[in-house]
Amino acid sequence: MNYKQHLTINITIFLIFFLILNVLGFFSFNIINIKNFNSFSFEFKNFLLYFFITIFLTLLPDIDSKKSIITKIFFSFYIILFSFGMYYFFKYNFFKATILVFSSIFLFFLHYYFSKNNKFHRSFSHSLIFGFIVTFILALIFFDFKILYLYIFFILHLIEDKSFFKSLKKDFYFIKKILK
Repeated sequence: MNYKQHLTINITIFLIFFLILNVLGFFSFNIINIKNFNSFSFEFKNFLLYFFITIFLTLLPDIDSKKSIITKIFFSFYIILFSFGMYYFFKYNFFKATILVFSSIFLFFLHYYFSKNNKFHRSFSHSLIFGFIVTFILALIFFDFKILYLYIFFILHLIEDKSFFKSLKKDFYFIKKILK
């Protein structure tokens, strides 16, 4: 499946899911905050956050492919990170700049190596453990553990690729190996 098919299916399921939550009264689609008309409501901000995390988790398993859209997004992120590092280097803090520059270079080459080699495609990034770790980190970053429910969209990507049971088998083997 290509990224457009993954996004179409998962965004449709996401919207149906939130429509059901709205009908059941668990989530409100009030776009404008009634108390302060100049700001968006808290529920709408959460909806947007969940929407973009759903897109991210839908595309994430293909991060190990050099042709994937998520790889191109990440490479752009590395360039931006490097640019901020150079800006800090000349403007503010040498230590922060050094960390940003070296981390962007390291991440770029590490990602390039794993996405360049086809032997890594559908390996660790297509595992349930990887998806859960990333989803958990996102929940910690945004201090919202409801984000863990969005892990289902990572799993849906694996099901759509027909690699869910293969990744489940690899994950059980990995856990078994660690527990020995």
